[in-house]
Amino acid sequence: MMRLKEKYNQSIKPALVKEFD
Repeated sequence: MMRLKEKYNQSIKPALVKEFD
C-alpha cells in the first residue's frame, strides 16, 4: 500500500498539478 502511494506521489500527483496549473 505504501509503495503505491509513493508511486502516486511521484507520477500521478505531479501530472495532475501540471494539468491544473
